Amino acid sequence: MPKDPKIQKEIERINNAYDLILGMIGGELYQRGLDFEIREYLLGVPMLVVFNEEGTVIDRKFEYEFDEYYNELESTTN
Repeated sequence: MPKDPKIQKEIERINNAYDLILGMIGGELYQRGLDFEIREYLLGVPMLVVFNEEGTVIDRKFEYEFDEYYNELESTTN
């Protein structure tokens, strides 16, 4: 961990935002009866993997697509 408090605070802020978007995505998927997990892809890039009730993979999104994916899910809920 970095010893610089400014860097440490920025890391914590990023981690909190990451947890928040995953929680929001998880809530939207749960309403649809779907499940997800985070897998590590090439070079450690997180990937969201979405499963249906039978456990079949139905979608994959890289970390940089999480915000857009949440907006997509939310727009189809309303």
